[in-house]
Amino acid sequence: MLPAFGAMTAAGGLFLFLWYRTVVSLPAAEQPLFIRPAAFKWGVPALALVLFVTGVFLLGTVRLRLAWVAAGAAALAVVLVLKFDRYSAEIRVIHDRYRSLRQANPQTEEIEVLFHTARWRYPSWTHDRLVELVAGKDIQSLILLMLINENKINPISDWELYRALKVKIARTTRTTQAGSIRGAAVRNLVVLCFLLAFLPSRYGLWAQAPSAGKPDAVEIPRYLELTPRFGTGGQPSENGLRSLVLRGYQAVINLRTAQEGADLDGEEKVVKEIGLQYFNIPVPVSAPRDDEALEFLNLMEELKDRKVFVHCASASRVGALMMIQRALKDGVPLDKAEEEASQIGLRSDILLQFARDFVQRHKKD
Repeated sequence: MLPAFGAMTAAGGLFLFLWYRTVVSLPAAEQPLFIRPAAFKWGVPALALVLFVTGVFLLGTVRLRLAWVAAGAAALAVVLVLKFDRYSAEIRVIHDRYRSLRQANPQTEEIEVLFHTARWRYPSWTHDRLVELVAGKDIQSLILLMLINENKINPISDWELYRALKVKIARTTRTTQAGSIRGAAVRNLVVLCFLLAFLPSRYGLWAQAPSAGKPDAVEIPRYLELTPRFGTGGQPSENGLRSLVLRGYQAVINLRTAQEGADLDGEEKVVKEIGLQYFNIPVPVSAPRDDEALEFLNLMEELKDRKVFVHCASASRVGALMMIQRALKDGVPLDKAEEEASQIGLRSDILLQFARDFVQRHKKD
């Protein structure tokens, strides 16, 4: 009986909280009088929480408790996401107004403003792709560009965008009834989740201020920060290179060669533009030489007081040279250095054997 009572209590707490959120979201004219005292606005959520927590602890097994906690978290997530519904509705209003404007006059000045904004936001895109964007074929990017123009903001994060929309809507008269807002919740939720979760990383909209956590695998493949002194990875994108400065890096070593099609000049330009030192040691995949490994060791010694990011195309060459560095200079046992090289990305038997032989030839007696 006790587990059943616990389940009913937890369910009652969830129902009470969802009912509370429904009632307080009604327009002021439709709200019942009993919800207006301040005691109601903090007392009911507190009571709902007490009921839910009590019910969870009355359940018989840990598995059941976890299941109810998950159900409560899911319900809370739905309620919180529905708070964004007004802002996703505002996004749709802006987009619908743009479509009407474009159908009425394709040459309007606003179209030109959007085109220039798009060219500024996406400098690497071709002219034809920018035209397609402004024509509405890339709807999600287009909406975010319109938000920048409409709200006179340059969002550097999802929260910045959310706050700007909140301020804008707070200044206008609310004409949408609560029922219609909830009725449009599903399709608005899909639009908003896509805008605020997927697009920033997909299109690089927040490229000016990437997070300082682990970079996306698309931005820096096989990124690894094995020690505080250095990080490694495959070929970074431009956004990946720009994110290095926020992670404390002070120098970049590129092991790629011009013969493999690497844009060495373009990378050097980006790295120096963000204030980092740039070095290129071209190391062929098929036939590494001792002088290249020695040059790498000497450079790492020169940069011993700086945080260094080392990369090649896939991190395999990086793994081989870092294995040599760790075994000869950092005092790491050879077997441990090999394990680290594998974590970094060493996959070539040729490079692995080269690194082993080099260490054996140059280690101190």
